[in-house]
Amino acid sequence: MRFLHKNYTFLMELNENSQGVLVIENPECFCEIVGDLLKEIAGEDAGIVLSENNIPLKLENHLECILNPFALSLNDRKLLNRLYEKIKKEIQNSELLVENNKVFAIIEQYIDRIIQNMDWELQYTNTAEMIDLLKLMNIRFVENYDVLLERIIDYINVIHDLFSIQCFVFVNLNSYLKQDDMQELFKFAQYHKLYILLIENRLPQMIDDYFPVIVVDADGCIIELDMS
Repeated sequence: MRFLHKNYTFLMELNENSQGVLVIENPECFCEIVGDLLKEIAGEDAGIVLSENNIPLKLENHLECILNPFALSLNDRKLLNRLYEKIKKEIQNSELLVENNKVFAIIEQYIDRIIQNMDWELQYTNTAEMIDLLKLMNIRFVENYDVLLERIIDYINVIHDLFSIQCFVFVNLNSYLKQDDMQELFKFAQYHKLYILLIENRLPQMIDDYFPVIVVDADGCIIELDMS
C-alpha cells in the first residue's frame, strides 16, 4: 500500500510488517498534509493518494485517521448504526429470525390491547423493524479500559471488523503512548494484517524502531532515513 501527497515528493510504502512514520517538522506542511488527509477522507479531492497495486483507493472506505485517541468511542452513531445492520443480517440469516417474528407479533398484540383499553379512537403504524428494537434496548459496545492502548486496539479492531478498513493513520501518537505500547500496537496490527502510519511533528525518541521513516524538515525538504 502506498501513501503520498501530490504536492510533495515523498512516497510512503506500507506493508503488514512496516512501522512507518512520516515526520513533518515544518508547521505549515504539517497542517497542510493533515488537513488535506481529513478532507480526502470526507470525500474531497485534496491531493492525498492511497493506492494498492497501483490502483487508487477511496480513503473514506480504506483509511481511518485518528487525531485524539482519548476521544475514540465505539458507541458513536456511525459505529452503532453499522453494528445494528450487522446484527440485523445475522438475525435474517439464522434461526433467530423465527424468534424475531414471534417477538414482533407479541408486541403488536400488546399494542392492540393497550389501544382497546383506551377511551379514544387510536391507531398506530406497524412499520417497526428489528433495528428499532435494538435501539430501544440500547444495545451498545462495552467500553471498559484500564489504559489508553486498550482503547486504541479495541477501536481499530472494531473499525476493521465492521467497515473492513485496513489502514490507520495516527497523528502525534508518540505524545500519548510510551514506546513499549507503540510496539504492542504494531504487533497487533501485524497479526491482523493491518497497516499503521504515524504522522508526527518531530522525530520519535526510538526512531530506530520505525521503518520506513520520511522527514519533511523545517525547510520543507524531503529526507528519507535509512533505518537498515
